[in-house]
Amino acid sequence: MADLDPRLLRAFVAVAEELSFSGAAKRVGLAQQTLSAQIRQLEARLDAKIFRRPTRRVALTPAGEALLPHARDVLAAVDAGLEAVRRSVADASNAIAVGGASEAGAIGEAILERFRRDFPEIAIAVSELLPPQALLEAGGGPPPAVAFVRPPFRGVNRFSTVTLLAEPRLATVPAGHALAARASVEPSELMGETWAWVGSPDRVAESFWLLEDHRYGRPPRIGGRPRDWAGLLGLVAAGRGVGLV
Repeated sequence: MADLDPRLLRAFVAVAEELSFSGAAKRVGLAQQTLSAQIRQLEARLDAKIFRRPTRRVALTPAGEALLPHARDVLAAVDAGLEAVRRSVADASNAIAVGGASEAGAIGEAILERFRRDFPEIAIAVSELLPPQALLEAGGGPPPAVAFVRPPFRGVNRFSTVTLLAEPRLATVPAGHALAARASVEPSELMGETWAWVGSPDRVAESFWLLEDHRYGRPPRIGGRPRDWAGLLGLVAAGRGVGLV
Protein backbone atom coordinates (compact mmCIF):
# COMPACT_ATOMS: atom_id res chain seq x y z
CA MET A 1 0.00 0.00 0.00
CA ALA A 2 1.36 3.42 -0.97
CA ASP A 3 2.45 5.70 1.86
CA LEU A 4 0.79 9.02 0.99
CA ASP A 5 3.15 11.45 2.68
CA PRO A 6 1.26 14.71 3.38
CA ARG A 7 4.34 16.65 2.21
CA LEU A 8 4.04 15.02 -1.22
CA LEU A 9 0.27 15.48 -1.24
CA ARG A 10 0.70 19.20 -0.54
CA ALA A 11 3.00 19.49 -3.57
CA PHE A 12 0.48 17.55 -5.68
CA VAL A 13 -2.47 19.74 -4.68
CA ALA A 14 -0.47 22.91 -5.40
CA VAL A 15 0.36 21.74 -8.94
CA ALA A 16 -3.21 20.48 -9.49
CA GLU A 17 -4.68 23.85 -8.52
CA GLU A 18 -2.08 26.05 -10.21
CA LEU A 19 -1.72 23.78 -13.30
CA SER A 20 1.82 25.07 -13.41
CA PHE A 21 4.97 23.70 -11.79
CA SER A 22 6.54 27.13 -11.56
CA GLY A 23 3.41 28.65 -10.01
CA ALA A 24 3.06 25.76 -7.58
CA ALA A 25 6.74 25.99 -6.59
CA LYS A 26 6.29 29.67 -5.68
CA ARG A 27 3.12 28.84 -3.74
CA VAL A 28 4.75 26.18 -1.53
CA GLY A 29 8.12 27.93 -1.29
CA LEU A 30 10.20 25.26 -3.03
CA ALA A 31 12.58 25.27 -5.97
CA GLN A 32 10.80 24.00 -9.08
CA GLN A 33 13.30 21.15 -9.37
CA THR A 34 12.52 20.05 -5.80
CA LEU A 35 8.78 20.23 -6.44
CA SER A 36 9.11 18.16 -9.63
CA ALA A 37 11.13 15.58 -7.70
CA GLN A 38 8.38 15.34 -5.08
CA ILE A 39 5.75 14.76 -7.77
CA ARG A 40 7.89 12.03 -9.34
CA GLN A 41 8.30 10.46 -5.90
CA LEU A 42 4.52 10.49 -5.36
CA GLU A 43 3.90 8.97 -8.79
CA ALA A 44 6.43 6.24 -8.00
CA ARG A 45 4.67 5.42 -4.72
CA LEU A 46 1.29 5.36 -6.45
CA ASP A 47 2.66 3.49 -9.48
CA ALA A 48 0.55 5.87 -11.60
CA LYS A 49 0.99 9.07 -13.56
CA ILE A 50 -1.02 11.91 -12.03
CA PHE A 51 -0.11 14.70 -14.48
CA ARG A 52 0.12 15.00 -18.27
CA ARG A 53 2.89 17.29 -19.52
CA PRO A 54 2.59 17.18 -23.35
CA THR A 55 2.99 20.98 -23.59
CA ARG A 56 3.80 23.83 -21.25
CA ARG A 57 0.24 23.46 -19.89
CA VAL A 58 -0.06 20.87 -17.10
CA ALA A 59 -3.19 18.70 -16.88
CA LEU A 60 -4.39 16.03 -14.47
CA THR A 61 -4.63 12.43 -15.61
CA PRO A 62 -7.71 10.38 -14.58
CA ALA A 63 -5.64 9.01 -11.69
CA GLY A 64 -4.79 12.55 -10.62
CA GLU A 65 -8.44 13.58 -10.81
CA ALA A 66 -9.36 10.63 -8.60
CA LEU A 67 -6.65 11.45 -6.05
CA LEU A 68 -7.27 15.21 -5.76
CA PRO A 69 -10.36 15.29 -3.48
CA HIS A 70 -8.82 12.73 -1.12
CA ALA A 71 -5.52 14.61 -1.01
CA ARG A 72 -7.41 17.76 -0.07
CA ASP A 73 -9.26 15.84 2.67
CA VAL A 74 -5.99 14.51 4.15
CA LEU A 75 -4.39 17.97 4.17
CA ALA A 76 -7.52 19.47 5.71
CA ALA A 77 -7.35 16.81 8.43
CA VAL A 78 -3.70 17.63 9.14
CA ASP A 79 -4.52 21.35 9.37
CA ALA A 80 -7.55 20.67 11.59
CA GLY A 81 -5.46 18.51 13.89
CA LEU A 82 -2.80 21.18 14.16
CA GLU A 83 -5.41 23.79 14.99
CA ALA A 84 -6.91 21.48 17.62
CA VAL A 85 -3.50 21.10 19.24
CA ARG A 86 -2.90 24.85 19.01
CA ARG A 87 -6.18 25.54 20.81
CA SER A 88 -5.33 22.97 23.48
CA VAL A 89 -2.19 24.92 24.40
CA ALA A 90 -3.73 28.37 24.21
CA ASP A 91 -2.88 28.78 27.90
CA ALA A 92 0.78 29.20 26.81
CA SER A 93 1.85 26.01 28.56
CA ASN A 94 5.32 24.90 27.55
CA ALA A 95 4.45 21.18 27.55
CA ILE A 96 1.73 18.95 26.21
CA ALA A 97 1.04 15.22 26.56
CA VAL A 98 -0.06 13.39 23.40
CA GLY A 99 -1.60 9.93 23.27
CA GLY A 100 -2.63 7.60 20.45
CA ALA A 101 -0.16 9.00 17.90
CA SER A 102 0.83 5.55 16.62
CA GLU A 103 -2.85 4.67 16.16
CA ALA A 104 -3.33 7.80 14.03
CA GLY A 105 -0.62 6.74 11.56
CA ALA A 106 0.58 9.21 8.91
CA ILE A 107 -1.91 11.93 9.87
CA GLY A 108 -0.79 11.85 13.50
CA GLU A 109 2.87 11.95 12.49
CA ALA A 110 2.27 14.91 10.15
CA ILE A 111 0.39 16.87 12.83
CA LEU A 112 3.13 16.33 15.42
CA GLU A 113 5.85 17.18 12.89
CA ARG A 114 4.20 20.48 12.00
CA PHE A 115 3.51 21.30 15.64
CA ARG A 116 7.15 20.76 16.56
CA ARG A 117 8.23 22.97 13.66
CA ASP A 118 5.75 25.76 14.43
CA PHE A 119 6.10 25.64 18.24
CA PRO A 120 9.67 24.52 19.01
CA GLU A 121 9.42 26.02 22.51
CA ILE A 122 6.68 23.54 23.53
CA ALA A 123 7.78 20.10 24.66
CA ILE A 124 5.67 17.17 23.45
CA ALA A 125 5.50 14.12 25.70
CA VAL A 126 4.23 11.28 23.51
CA SER A 127 2.64 8.63 25.71
CA GLU A 128 1.86 5.11 24.53
CA LEU A 129 1.68 3.63 28.04
CA LEU A 130 -1.91 4.69 28.70
CA PRO A 131 -4.86 4.18 26.35
CA PRO A 132 -5.59 7.57 24.70
CA GLN A 133 -8.88 8.08 26.56
CA ALA A 134 -7.19 7.22 29.86
CA LEU A 135 -4.60 9.91 29.14
CA LEU A 136 -7.40 12.40 28.59
CA GLU A 137 -9.06 11.34 31.84
CA ALA A 138 -5.80 12.05 33.67
CA GLY A 139 -5.17 15.32 31.82
CA GLY A 140 -6.88 17.71 34.20
CA GLY A 141 -3.61 19.23 35.37
CA PRO A 142 -0.33 20.21 33.70
CA PRO A 143 0.70 19.25 31.17
CA PRO A 144 -2.54 19.52 29.22
CA ALA A 145 -3.37 16.40 27.21
CA VAL A 146 -4.54 15.79 23.68
CA ALA A 147 -5.09 12.37 22.13
CA PHE A 148 -5.95 10.70 18.85
CA VAL A 149 -8.94 8.49 19.64
CA ARG A 150 -11.47 6.29 17.88
CA PRO A 151 -14.98 6.98 19.18
CA PRO A 152 -17.28 5.83 20.50
CA PHE A 153 -16.02 5.13 23.99
CA ARG A 154 -17.35 5.65 27.47
CA GLY A 155 -17.35 9.34 28.40
CA VAL A 156 -16.46 10.69 24.94
CA ASN A 157 -18.94 13.56 25.41
CA ARG A 158 -16.80 14.93 28.25
CA PHE A 159 -14.06 15.94 25.80
CA SER A 160 -13.81 18.49 23.00
CA THR A 161 -13.24 16.62 19.73
CA VAL A 162 -12.29 17.44 16.14
CA THR A 163 -12.91 14.89 13.38
CA LEU A 164 -9.71 14.26 11.41
CA LEU A 165 -10.78 11.19 9.44
CA ALA A 166 -13.98 9.18 9.04
CA GLU A 167 -13.64 5.47 8.31
CA PRO A 168 -16.38 2.90 7.66
CA ARG A 169 -16.73 -0.27 9.67
CA LEU A 170 -15.73 -3.14 7.40
CA ALA A 171 -17.08 -6.67 7.68
CA THR A 172 -14.35 -9.28 7.37
CA VAL A 173 -15.43 -12.81 6.39
CA PRO A 174 -13.57 -15.94 5.26
CA ALA A 175 -12.74 -16.34 1.57
CA GLY A 176 -15.56 -18.25 -0.08
CA HIS A 177 -18.15 -16.97 2.41
CA ALA A 178 -21.53 -16.12 0.86
CA LEU A 179 -20.97 -12.43 1.66
CA ALA A 180 -17.34 -12.26 0.51
CA ALA A 181 -18.07 -10.96 -2.99
CA ARG A 182 -20.51 -8.29 -1.80
CA ALA A 183 -19.63 -4.60 -2.04
CA SER A 184 -21.64 -3.86 1.10
CA VAL A 185 -23.32 -5.84 3.86
CA GLU A 186 -26.33 -5.00 6.01
CA PRO A 187 -25.91 -5.53 9.78
CA SER A 188 -28.88 -7.91 9.76
CA GLU A 189 -26.97 -10.23 7.42
CA LEU A 190 -24.31 -10.80 10.09
CA MET A 191 -26.68 -11.52 12.96
CA GLY A 192 -26.66 -15.30 12.66
CA GLU A 193 -22.87 -15.54 12.34
CA THR A 194 -20.30 -16.56 14.91
CA TRP A 195 -18.08 -13.58 15.72
CA ALA A 196 -14.38 -13.11 16.46
CA TRP A 197 -13.75 -10.16 18.76
CA VAL A 198 -10.65 -8.80 20.49
CA GLY A 199 -12.68 -7.64 23.47
CA SER A 200 -12.72 -4.29 25.25
CA PRO A 201 -13.14 -3.23 28.87
CA ASP A 202 -15.13 -0.28 27.53
CA ARG A 203 -18.76 -1.37 27.23
CA VAL A 204 -19.68 1.49 24.86
CA ALA A 205 -16.92 0.58 22.39
CA GLU A 206 -17.71 -3.14 22.60
CA SER A 207 -21.39 -2.54 21.90
CA PHE A 208 -20.49 -0.43 18.83
CA TRP A 209 -18.11 -3.00 17.34
CA LEU A 210 -20.45 -5.94 17.97
CA LEU A 211 -23.41 -4.13 16.34
CA GLU A 212 -25.47 -4.68 19.47
CA ASP A 213 -27.78 -1.81 18.51
CA HIS A 214 -28.81 -3.96 15.52
CA ARG A 215 -29.25 -7.22 17.43
CA TYR A 216 -32.49 -6.32 19.18
CA GLY A 217 -31.38 -7.69 22.51
CA ARG A 218 -29.78 -10.89 21.24
CA PRO A 219 -26.24 -11.33 22.57
CA PRO A 220 -23.55 -11.90 19.92
CA ARG A 221 -22.20 -15.44 19.60
CA ILE A 222 -18.44 -15.12 20.13
CA GLY A 223 -16.38 -17.95 18.64
CA GLY A 224 -12.94 -16.65 19.58
CA ARG A 225 -11.27 -13.79 21.46
CA PRO A 226 -7.87 -13.04 19.92
CA ARG A 227 -5.44 -10.68 21.66
CA ASP A 228 -5.23 -8.17 18.81
CA TRP A 229 -6.66 -7.22 15.40
CA ALA A 230 -4.11 -9.37 13.54
CA GLY A 231 -5.30 -12.35 15.58
CA LEU A 232 -8.91 -11.50 14.70
CA LEU A 233 -8.07 -11.63 10.99
CA GLY A 234 -6.33 -14.95 11.55
CA LEU A 235 -9.46 -16.45 13.13
CA VAL A 236 -11.62 -15.15 10.29
CA ALA A 237 -9.26 -16.53 7.66
CA ALA A 238 -9.40 -19.90 9.42
CA GLY A 239 -13.19 -19.87 9.11
CA ARG A 240 -13.82 -19.53 12.84
CA GLY A 241 -15.98 -16.43 12.63
CA VAL A 242 -16.65 -13.05 11.11
CA GLY A 243 -15.69 -9.67 12.47
CA LEU A 244 -15.63 -5.92 12.06
CA VAL A 245 -12.47 -3.89 11.50
